[in-house]
Amino acid sequence: LELVIRATLMATAFFAVIVVVFLAATTLPEDLETRTIYTLLTKPVGRLNYLVGRVLGFAAVAAVLLVVMGLVSVGFIRATAWKARRELGGKPLLHARRHALARSIVLRERPDGPDRPVPVHERTGKMMLSGDWSRTMVFTFRGKDLAKRHGKDVTIDFNVEVWTAAELPKCRTSVVAVNLRTGQSREVRTVLDSRRLSQVTFGPEVADPVKGMELRLRRLRGGALLLDDDDVSLVIRPVPFEFAYAKALMMTFFALVVLIIIAVTCSTFVSKWLAVVIAFLAYLLGVFSQTFSDISSKLGSGTGPQGLLGTDFFAPTGPQVDAERTALIHFLNRFYALLLEGLRRAVPDFGHFEAGSFLVSGFDVPARVWGGAFLWAAVYALLY
Repeated sequence: LELVIRATLMATAFFAVIVVVFLAATTLPEDLETRTIYTLLTKPVGRLNYLVGRVLGFAAVAAVLLVVMGLVSVGFIRATAWKARRELGGKPLLHARRHALARSIVLRERPDGPDRPVPVHERTGKMMLSGDWSRTMVFTFRGKDLAKRHGKDVTIDFNVEVWTAAELPKCRTSVVAVNLRTGQSREVRTVLDSRRLSQVTFGPEVADPVKGMELRLRRLRGGALLLDDDDVSLVIRPVPFEFAYAKALMMTFFALVVLIIIAVTCSTFVSKWLAVVIAFLAYLLGVFSQTFSDISSKLGSGTGPQGLLGTDFFAPTGPQVDAERTALIHFLNRFYALLLEGLRRAVPDFGHFEAGSFLVSGFDVPARVWGGAFLWAAVYALLY
């Protein structure tokens, strides 16, 4: 089911990109070829009005296309979920839950020890829980978020990454919830798995609507836990899956508007087919923007493998090279880093408009995510 959700989102976005790029990049040159534009601009219609009108028209086409494809996709996802639900004995499979994040995350060397900053894994940049078994990661949730539970059980979602030498990436943990007003606590022992969302549920006695709740996470066996600040979250309430899917499509619409503006802008000074190519390249480069950023950071740091095109790039433990070759390789590394960084900054980062990871994990798309996507779309639209 997770694969179906991700595949439908990708297929919808890709098909919509093809349609709007060809429309936006070819219409203006065709108006020039047929001399239609000269008739339009002799009327009280300015050039900016003409371009904005084209953008709004193509955006309307993109919106209709996304609505139609979204309805088909949701129907297909629902049918797949219904079939899988029958095979699994009636267990609901489609989830979309609203969450609240922890107000603070700290590390304690001992359960009663002082609070310290959580160490960060060097390669992934994620917070890490490893080392001595007494080390505890502590999450503090606000009382006003717990008040929304209205006396119901408290559920915490875990979407962590487990590093272990074992074949299966799992880690046995102890999760303790503490009422910050009464001190009452409950412990649940569970197994966290890298490959799926895990849940832990406590009774309502651990939630205080004023002081809040403290969640203590400790490893019991094997492995290290890696997580971002939004990988451990409090479930507030479920929402219909269709509502969350509509938000994901809305973020895709923001990306399409940006792409339409790029295609229309390019079509004003190059041929229609070159405008199509530029728009597609902008989309592809924007999709891999984070990858370019990671590579350029590695090359520019001077500590990474030597030579993007050299023999030692994929084999950092290979034989040493002489001083002249080393200097040349470092120069090429800096050049490639600047080139990749320039490409990354020249095109929009379409990662800002991706919400598939939330739906696949059973989360609703948070307001901060789709609101941020709207702001990024507005910035890119003004720039282009």
